[in-house]
Amino acid sequence: MFQLLLIESICLIYVLTRRKYLLYNVSEPTKKILLKPFLLLTLFCVFYNSGWDYFSYGDTHKYIFSNGRNIEDFCIWLMLYVRKYLLWRFIVWGIAIFFIVKTVNYINASPKLFYPLFVMLPLVQVFYVTRNSMGHAVLFFSLALMTYGSYRKLIRISCSIMLMVASYFMHKSMPLYFFIAIAALVVPLNKKIIIASIIAFPFLYVGILHYSELFLELHGLSDNMISAGNSYLSRDNEMSLTTVGKITRAIEMFPILLILAYSICNTISHKYSLSYCMKVFLLYTYILIYASFLFLGQASDFLHPRFWNAAQIPLSLFLGVYLIDKRNQKIPRIFMLTLFVSFFYTLIYRVYCWSDYGFLI
Repeated sequence: MFQLLLIESICLIYVLTRRKYLLYNVSEPTKKILLKPFLLLTLFCVFYNSGWDYFSYGDTHKYIFSNGRNIEDFCIWLMLYVRKYLLWRFIVWGIAIFFIVKTVNYINASPKLFYPLFVMLPLVQVFYVTRNSMGHAVLFFSLALMTYGSYRKLIRISCSIMLMVASYFMHKSMPLYFFIAIAALVVPLNKKIIIASIIAFPFLYVGILHYSELFLELHGLSDNMISAGNSYLSRDNEMSLTTVGKITRAIEMFPILLILAYSICNTISHKYSLSYCMKVFLLYTYILIYASFLFLGQASDFLHPRFWNAAQIPLSLFLGVYLIDKRNQKIPRIFMLTLFVSFFYTLIYRVYCWSDYGFLI
């Protein structure tokens, strides 16, 4: 309990000290930073143990020879050669944070804006606990390389493709996100696409479980992903939400849906022009949020929070650039204030629901 209170207090103090960068268009130094955010965020992910996966990874690492191989080959290989659990976590999440920081610097996102957003959005929600964070981070850096910058195009594209392919094998869920990334690269973000997706939603909703089963029959998917996918589709969510849990979920969703709608409306109405890279990140986020609602309330809604949480990483990268000159505007200001309320409420609720193996929502 003390560790939870200490780390969450540090996160809260950090966000509060960065409030002027969240609420106002403050000029910032142009110097890019790498070491400080890398070390601080990696240490957070290594030692923050508010979640069941933290302990289950520890058990898997401890009994790797007797429990079977139910995780990816890359993680198993690390476990076999890195016998200290915390060191293993440092390597896995260190790789993830390294590529997040590299992406932030590469796309010229505002560090003073991005890092508090990253703490409030994906970091304390899911990034610190799931090992697929490494695959996501590598995938997003590969997308940035492919879509941003005009120099050494052949080298950038080659490196991007290699990293994208590498991310495919970093977690059993990554093939799905790989295909979503391809869709974000080739599908235009315009009014026709958004309207068509809204019209198609009820038709997709009634058949999403069947369509998901058809997806798992595609050739080229790993046995681990097919097995995990079938498992996800055959079970309900991890636990039913209490009334307080539903209120918490609504508080978490409101600011994200608000800023997503604001960003998309401004983009499709051509009120603000976006670079190709930012359009890809925004569309990627929209697809994941859209997919999360397709599973909301289904007989098996286990994938709803998975897609929702995965969307927070590209969203924070997008906002780290998009909101640089818009923080004084009304909707971004409401977003920041409600996001802070959501973040503060989540921290308090997590302490309230603390158990021996983490928190229950």
